Amino acid sequence: MDSPVEVCVSTPEVLNRICAVISDSDTPSWLRLVPTDFSDARAGTVKVDEWHTLATVYIPLALVSLWESRVLAYRSCITTWLKTLPDVLPEATICPNCHMACHIYDYLKLFGPVWSLWCFPFECLIGHLQRLPLNDKFGEMEQTALHAFIHSARLKSWFARTDRPPAISACKELFD
Repeated sequence: MDSPVEVCVSTPEVLNRICAVISDSDTPSWLRLVPTDFSDARAGTVKVDEWHTLATVYIPLALVSLWESRVLAYRSCITTWLKTLPDVLPEATICPNCHMACHIYDYLKLFGPVWSLWCFPFECLIGHLQRLPLNDKFGEMEQTALHAFIHSARLKSWFARTDRPPAISACKELFD
């Protein structure tokens, strides 16, 4: 078995990429801002909540964008493992999480770091749905949740457009 490859993350290239990610990212208003030149002495001392934002948002985004060759190696390893798993463990079954493991890089690139990447997106919603009061009326909640999800997706697509009407631009601040 090959030994793990050591990767130095404190190179000027990585620091420059992190600074670029900070300046290029649109973040919600509740997320603590980090100085774009955080690695420079002139920026002052990085506070604890800024370190938290760096470690959970900006650094993963920067590293994901720099490690394309490692991604290809990971994909090759995971697909080989999944293909040989039935031969090695005949009683094992390939589950949806195994398939998702092939797409971790894609999800990081598309959605950024998420708190529960190991769950399917709708699994995160299950806890919220289970706590909703149903008043013994079944079937209505599912339709309401689906409509709310669709409306939310449509609204987010409008917010992402550059040619959106001024009224929608004014509403965007309410949702950030």
